[in-house]
Amino acid sequence: MKKLVLVAVWASIITTFLALNYLLWEREKSADPNNPDNIEKSTIKELQTAINRLEDENGKLKEEIDSLTVYNSYYQEEIRKKNVLIYELKKIADLGFLEDIITEWVESVDKKDYRSAFRLFSNEMIYQKEIQLKMREYFNPYERLIKSFKLHSVELDLEHTEKGKNGELIFRVVIDVKHNDPRQRDEYLEGLNTRYFFMVYDEITEGWYIGGIANEI
Repeated sequence: MKKLVLVAVWASIITTFLALNYLLWEREKSADPNNPDNIEKSTIKELQTAINRLEDENGKLKEEIDSLTVYNSYYQEEIRKKNVLIYELKKIADLGFLEDIITEWVESVDKKDYRSAFRLFSNEMIYQKEIQLKMREYFNPYERLIKSFKLHSVELDLEHTEKGKNGELIFRVVIDVKHNDPRQRDEYLEGLNTRYFFMVYDEITEGWYIGGIANEI
């Protein structure tokens, strides 16, 4: 009986010892970077990281494509307007017709016939950002300060017209201005003033109008 107890004790001790050795071996195995199981786990983790990164990049690319679609629609409309402009240019051929509109506007201002001058503005210029341009308010400084308003020269500005938007034709206009009082300061200086006239075509009325006047471009 004593021998049986002794054998059982030794068997228990040996089993415990073997179990401890196995646990230590597993720990060393899991810490070993060259272990195939650890390499597989590391590889899977790296692949998952790469997949997540690619998914993020794919999302960003989709956003860029959506943005480019909007830009494409915009440029398609710009091309359409340019084609309309080319067609109209082929019809009129001689730009003197547009120069006459600018000349008429300058002469109307000089004669203080502001109603006639105002009629030469496009609807886009009159109704800017839902704010209607008032004839009296627009020409009030002209009436108060300007004595003489004469056309000096007018020519098509090819460089800026080619870069322009919405099918505009841009003319470089020089106006000779004289004030009631030369000491006065106004939008127009005493003497020669350069302005850029943006001529636009209205598809509804099938006519050309002044779409804007700028000091510089």
